[in-house]
Amino acid sequence: MTTESSIKDHFMKKCSIQYNGMLCEARSSEEKRKNIPKSVWESRKPNYDTENFKAKSAQCSKYRLSEKCGEGSGPSRHTRGSRTHREHARKLATVLGRPPHPHELLKKTHTKRNDEFVDLKSKSTYVSNTKHC
Repeated sequence: MTTESSIKDHFMKKCSIQYNGMLCEARSSEEKRKNIPKSVWESRKPNYDTENFKAKSAQCSKYRLSEKCGEGSGPSRHTRGSRTHREHARKLATVLGRPPHPHELLKKTHTKRNDEFVDLKSKSTYVSNTKHC
């Protein structure tokens, strides 16, 4: 059973993630976004120059870019934006006239515009799955 307290906690966590993302974008572009109050922007700005912040930022970048399947596999990622895989599957089903096979959805979401896979893991998964079809 979901309580009001747990809903509020979940909501606040989502808000915190969203807000931190907005601050990150603003910091990266060196511009204050219009939806961030000036007092908040000015109070956060000095934090970005601290050694602690720089160390955490470097560590998080390292984790995001880690190669989950070993050296040379590249960071795991998909290439089709913020749409869910379910939305991509629905659109692909419309084009194909049938529900897409998993390997077709994988190819749709893990290839660049030139049909090159984004990483070795995606390519090897696609190749091994197409052998069974």
